[in-house]
Formats: sequence, structure tokens, C-alpha cells
Amino acid sequence: MTRFLLTLVLAVAFVAPGARAAAQTANVQSLGYDKGNPSAPIVIVEFGDFGCSACAQFARETLGAIQREFISTGMVRWKYVPFILGSFPNSGAATRAAECAAEQDAFWSMHDMLYERQKEWNRLRNPREVLESFATDMGLDRTRFRKCYQDDPRRGRIEDNNTAAKDLLIRGTPTFFVNGRRAVGALPITEWRRIIALVAGGG
Repeated sequence: MTRFLLTLVLAVAFVAPGARAAAQTANVQSLGYDKGNPSAPIVIVEFGDFGCSACAQFARETLGAIQREFISTGMVRWKYVPFILGSFPNSGAATRAAECAAEQDAFWSMHDMLYERQKEWNRLRNPREVLESFATDMGLDRTRFRKCYQDDPRRGRIEDNNTAAKDLLIRGTPTFFVNGRRAVGALPITEWRRIIALVAGGG
């Protein structure tokens, strides 16, 4: 283990197809939401909870730099898997909202909104109206969003994400897998440069 908590612990199925799996594995091919070059040499899978303050810190302070330096340049394919850790208020409601935004092809916009404005919804007794207002602010069809939120037709996706997180023994957020190597916490861009350089160099 290096000082930035990078540990080789498993083979994620779509990262290393055909490779011998470690004790904890999960096929995440169909989970979450992707951005970047599908053929990128490095695949980073992030398991995050929208109620997690460290996840919000990472999204606000670091993900943009990773986007500019590594995702947009074709080096990294990024997958975000939203799941409910069970430690944060209203994270289930926020995850449902993100899935309903995805129904209108706006997952990443809602992802950014939920983290940027986390303090507006995460302590409310009922965050539904605030989450609906986010959809309106994003230009989504509010009636369609409201129906999705009420009916929860995408709950199976969230359950699959939760199962994968359990199978991978994820105990904290954010947790990342970089070509199958685990990294934990809201690491700064300097550490991500080291991690990506290490993996790119075969280390």
C-alpha cells in the first residue's frame, strides 16, 4: 500500500476481462454512468453516495481537473456508480433524482447539481420539492421527472449498484477502482496524477 491508499485488491470484470478474479469481484459493465473514450487504457470506477460530503468535495474540487487532463484527452474512461451507503440523510432520494434525470439524458448535470448544492437538500425532512426544483433549473420536463420520482421505476438499477458495492466490501465513500486497484477518499489532483501515472506505467 502506498501512502495515497492505492491497493491492488480485485479484478473488475469489464476492466480485466478473462483475468483471474480476486476474492471480491463485481461485474460493473452495466452499472452506473460513463464518460470518456470507451477504448481508454485506464478505466476508473467511482462508487459514490450523493449524501457524502467527501464525495461532494471530490466532485467540486478534483473531478473537473481529471476531466480536463485525463478524460478529455482519451487516457481515462470514467464510470460513476451511485449507491446508498446508508450513513447519510436523503441519499436515497438524491440517487432516485439522479436516475430520473438520467431518464432524460441528464445524469451528469444532476450529478453536478446534487453535489454543488448538497446543503440545500441533505438535511430536509422531505427533499422532493427541492430535487424537483433542480430538475426545473436544469431544463428538464418537471412533470415527467415528478412521475419518475414518485413511481421509482429505476429502483432496480440502484439495488444492483448497492449489491455491487456490498460485494466489493465498500465501507466508505468515495471509493475508486483504477484498472482494478482500489483508492479511497477525496484525493487531490496531485495524488490522482501519481495514481494514473503509476497505472499507465504498469506499476
